Amino acid sequence: MPACGDPVLSTESPAERLFAHLVEGKAREARGLILSLYLSGASLAEIADGPIRSAMKRLGELWSHEPDGIFLEHRATDICIQAVEQLRLLVEPPTEGPVALGGAPPGDPYLLPSMLAATTLAADGWHVVNLGPDTPFSAMLAAVERHAPRLVWLSISSIRNQKEVEEGVAELSARLSERGTALILGGQAAGALPIPKHMHSRRGESLADLLTLANELRFASCAKPEDGAASGKPRQRPATGDTPTAGETLSVRLPRDAP
Repeated sequence: MPACGDPVLSTESPAERLFAHLVEGKAREARGLILSLYLSGASLAEIADGPIRSAMKRLGELWSHEPDGIFLEHRATDICIQAVEQLRLLVEPPTEGPVALGGAPPGDPYLLPSMLAATTLAADGWHVVNLGPDTPFSAMLAAVERHAPRLVWLSISSIRNQKEVEEGVAELSARLSERGTALILGGQAAGALPIPKHMHSRRGESLADLLTLANELRFASCAKPEDGAASGKPRQRPATGDTPTAGETLSVRLPRDAP
């Protein structure tokens, strides 16, 4: 049932209504709309790739046109984070299942993209460890050793030091390849990074693509339980695309909370 008096059925699209709520700072209405979409059957990936991505992109464009664009965008980001945290409370954490771990690289301060990736995977049955923004590669590698994930995502919305991030991604890719763990690169700035030559690269445009690869990996785990990878039936088997092998790299564009 729609929440907070903002019905899903409307003459305006959810993206238009969310944008209006965010511009006006109507946190309750924005959270209610996002929750209504989820309770009405929309997946987290659909909500993130659709209304949230569209609204945040338009808000980011205000930076160059409106003097108050920065504060509007920052306020909208906080509202979206509140909504995602609310949705995360509705997702029952799996007691067993494959582990997904990720975050943003050093120098990248954006919270929302990695949070959306984590919540999307959690809703699909993954045991998620979100390290958040501005994560040193050394810390990410330490977390990999501790949690032994089946996949690692890296959300790259901003690159502060190109050399540092390139070298960090190359080392992370190599270490994960040795472990048989898939690496998923995403975010607005991911395209500025070269994919290590020893890695197979696949590129995507959305969180739906992230979910597709995650399901492919889980399907492969079910088919080959002797791998030692955690098993669990995927909720949806993608109809097209090659099954990725362990250690593959996929570039996925995640919604960015600021330009």
